Amino acid sequence: MADREALERELEELRERLSREDRLRARREDLSRQAEELRERKAALGEVLAKEEADVDALEGMSLQAILQTVLGRKEERLEQERREAVAARLRYQDACRALEDVEARYLETAGQLDQLRLDRRRYEALLEEKRARVKVLRSTDKWYGVTYREDKPQVVAAIAAMTQSGLYPERLWDI
Repeated sequence: MADREALERELEELRERLSREDRLRARREDLSRQAEELRERKAALGEVLAKEEADVDALEGMSLQAILQTVLGRKEERLEQERREAVAARLRYQDACRALEDVEARYLETAGQLDQLRLDRRRYEALLEEKRARVKVLRSTDKWYGVTYREDKPQVVAAIAAMTQSGLYPERLWDI
C-alpha cells in the first residue's frame, strides 16, 4: 500500500511539473523572437557606432573635413559634438548587448527547463507503465454483469441490489 501511495505521489508531482510545459514552450518562442530583434538592433547600433567613431577619427586626424573645420574655427566645437554622439552611440550599443545577453541567458534557462521536463515526461510514462503492471487480476467464479446496451441496465441494477442485500457487497459499494 505504501508503495502505491508513493507511486501516486510521484505521479502527481510529475503531472504538476509537466503542466508548465506549454508555458515554457511559449516563453522560449517569445525569447527567441526577442533575441532575433535584439540581434538586429545590435547590428544597426554597431553601424551607427562605427559611423560616429569614424566621424571623431576624421576630425582628430588630418582629413579634409578636419582641415576645413580648423580653418573655419569650429573644429573643437564640432569634435566635442562628435565625441558626445560617439559616446551616446556606444552606450546604446552596450545596452543592446546587455539586453541580448540577458535574453539569451533566459532562453538557455528555459531550454534547460524544457529538457528537464522531457526527462520528467519519460519518468512519468515509466511510472504509469509500472502502475499498470501492478494491477492484480483476481480470478472469480462469480457471475459477471455488464451493461453493453441500455436494455441491460435494469438486470444489472437488480443483481447488484440482490448482492448488496445478501451481504456480498457493502451498502456503499463505491466508497470502498
